Amino acid sequence: MKNPIFRTVPLLLTALLGPALAAEEPPTAHAPPDPAGAAAPLPGHSLLGQSFNDGPRREGALIPGCGAVDFPVTAAKDETRQWFNQGVAQLHG
Repeated sequence: MKNPIFRTVPLLLTALLGPALAAEEPPTAHAPPDPAGAAAPLPGHSLLGQSFNDGPRREGALIPGCGAVDFPVTAAKDETRQWFNQGVAQLHG
């Protein structure tokens, strides 16, 4: 026969914690801030908050040997073609 404490403890926990758990508000979706109504962030900072401002700020780099892709691209600069080919290689290479 089961010990009656195994039936009593869950009932007691439900009675004690049930109202507290039911009183929590459901999570709400946060809308991004309105750039027109808010002060503009400092250059290099995010509109989405401080957590997106942390971390290093670096330019992207062309990665040598990223892939042997030579997609025909017409661009004013050769560097543009290299960036495009690197992106194609990373996605499809």
